Amino acid sequence: MFALRKIGTSGPPGSMHLNAYESLKQGCSDVLAAFEPPVQSPIVTVCGRGRVSQIASEQLRARGLDAVSLLGGMQAWSLAWNVAEVPLAVSDAQLLQIRRTGKGCLSYMLGSAGVAAVIDASLEPSGYTLISPKPMAGAFATC
Repeated sequence: MFALRKIGTSGPPGSMHLNAYESLKQGCSDVLAAFEPPVQSPIVTVCGRGRVSQIASEQLRARGLDAVSLLGGMQAWSLAWNVAEVPLAVSDAQLLQIRRTGKGCLSYMLGSAGVAAVIDASLEPSGYTLISPKPMAGAFATC
């Protein structure tokens, strides 16, 4: 993955920085002509909102490289989350760990008998309603 970003801003972990953001934004069509990826694998271009990285991925594909743009850029990545169930010794309760992948935030949702509590909320309440499996659907309290 390589990140197109303004000088002084950080990109995704493990990404390499290519100082092409301003040139691509200004319409320069050859700024990526000399770019050679360090390994032959798919390239994901990333910028703040996904607009400039779309231009970059198009230019790289025109050169025959396997390139895509992260839809929505870092702004969308900061909203990405996934859920994992945490095993419990108690069978009538369910504990979910909600991970905000792009931010590194964790929150938990503990539910039983149609009632759930959210601990260390990192999403809007409506987000937890979407995540909640049927046994937890119901009233929520946030801590």
